[in-house]
Amino acid sequence: MKSIKNLFSLLIILALCLGAAACSGSGEPKTFSSGGMRITLTDEYEEEDVQGYDICYGTRDSAVYALRERISDLSSIGMSVSTTLNEYAQKLIELNSVDSTVINENGIVYFEYEKKLKGGLFSGCGGGEKFTYLAAVYKTGDSFWLVQFASSSENYGNYRDQFIEFARSVTFA
Repeated sequence: MKSIKNLFSLLIILALCLGAAACSGSGEPKTFSSGGMRITLTDEYEEEDVQGYDICYGTRDSAVYALRERISDLSSIGMSVSTTLNEYAQKLIELNSVDSTVINENGIVYFEYEKKLKGGLFSGCGGGEKFTYLAAVYKTGDSFWLVQFASSSENYGNYRDQFIEFARSVTFA
């Protein structure tokens, strides 16, 4: 079972490191398909290989991280096939001690939170910058999916509506 507990800390580190990725797209819609998930982003996003995540796309200023958790692997934390998306999202909030509430609107279940990486923890990555995440949750027959959209907190207001649209485009095969 992948560690949900450490998920959010790793995302902060990855967002900082992905900030160096090149961005050369025109911003036109582009549908990506990987691991059974389809999502429409823009052509500015490039697929990235990030350890600990099933799917990752990044630009110079934002990132998308997807994690698939098989329901059978989550029984130790009280998840089952009857667990709702709201319950799953609430469990993620609790396990990661995030200050957030579950939102069910725009056709998606999600929560938003902000995290700050303490400086000096990892060489090659800056520290101290705050990142804001829109974390959308999905359920397929045997799995829950957590798809997180991230940008610096300073720029999050510029991305939030686009992140909502991206989250609404997610489908599963």
